[in-house]
Amino acid sequence: MNRMLVTGLALGAEAGVCQVCNFDYTWLINYPSILIWADKIMITKNIWDSVIDEKWPKPRGLAKCFKLIFEIAKSEGIIEIIDPSLVFTDKTREIIYVQIEEDLKLFKKHFPQKISTRKLGKKENSPTEIIIDGVGYCEAAIWSIYGGLILAKAFKLNCLFDNWVMHYCRYKFGIKNLPIEGDIGKIKSFKKIFDSSIPNTSIIPFYATEKSGKCALCKHEIKCKDTLS
Repeated sequence: MNRMLVTGLALGAEAGVCQVCNFDYTWLINYPSILIWADKIMITKNIWDSVIDEKWPKPRGLAKCFKLIFEIAKSEGIIEIIDPSLVFTDKTREIIYVQIEEDLKLFKKHFPQKISTRKLGKKENSPTEIIIDGVGYCEAAIWSIYGGLILAKAFKLNCLFDNWVMHYCRYKFGIKNLPIEGDIGKIKSFKKIFDSSIPNTSIIPFYATEKSGKCALCKHEIKCKDTLS
């Protein structure tokens, strides 16, 4: 079965790691055909609540669209809510923290020119953010990545990670130098065949996730504004 897991910082909220309740949604914009070929799309209660309460993404009009899509998908039996509490035990949380610390040491050792750190506040005890090739990750964000992988393994799922997470994973799993999708003939051919059968036409225009100033450049701004409001 094609069983997919919606991930994001809200996984950390499930384990008391982070109170931010966002979730990965770019797959829904870039690859909406997942709604067709996935047997089940699994989400945790915190992520479901984030969707239904329209907490994410911003602006709120966009959150309304996602809420409608998720509600329809759930009514059709595509979405299933799972309880991660049996997986995210105190022991698991600690194991993840230890693994993060070990990995960051290895990152600095093997990619010294790519890795840097900065404080997220002015206080001495402010959390530290690691910068990987110009992209920032706080400890809670990294925890959510590892938590997603562990949860997916426990429930036999595939993670719906976005590009921001995949950037981290390329370093985590030592695949930074592998060809990008499309560089390998087999991957490119498979993608063309799949897209010809089930075209990935965006459900929501890409500029809807950008700053509002981008919309002012589009002749369809008024129509879109009415739709998203």
